[in-house]
Amino acid sequence: MNENQSFSLQNVADIFYLTSENATFSESDGILSLVVTDSGKSETYDRVFLHRAFPYDEPFSYLSVLNQEDKEIGIIRSLDDFDEETRTVLKQELDKKYFVAQIQKVHSVKERFGFSYWKVSTNAGEMEITFRDTYRSIVRLTPTHLFLTDSNANRYEIPDVDKLDRKSRRHIDIYL
Repeated sequence: MNENQSFSLQNVADIFYLTSENATFSESDGILSLVVTDSGKSETYDRVFLHRAFPYDEPFSYLSVLNQEDKEIGIIRSLDDFDEETRTVLKQELDKKYFVAQIQKVHSVKERFGFSYWKVSTNAGEMEITFRDTYRSIVRLTPTHLFLTDSNANRYEIPDVDKLDRKSRRHIDIYL
């Protein structure tokens, strides 16, 4: 390995962790912003975005903070590293980005031309969902906990298929 390769790998391995000591988050009109202070210098980011590294296993740890150009500013190891007010702002931002409607009832499922069309009741109201490849659109988190992604990349969840009513279960059994 030559010197240039070693240097570039070192840059990849450097992780800047954001903590309450070096990062101040604020929200205004639905836009999350950040001021980072490092070595006496401050840098302001008018708009930042949060991305979960481990969305299922660690939803509030190892959060990547990105600028508007999708360049990583730093990593939040844990929301617990911040005060209650900041945690609330960051959780609200995550809730917006990672909103997942919970399917409570399946009224009907129809197949046409490789798509399936579902009419469901969710915690966000009545919806019609379209799946392109239904079998691949369903991920089992546990034997009874399902995560679904529709053809528009919207996310849905069935926390426990065993708790669905018999008619709902009959509609989706073919995909399980």
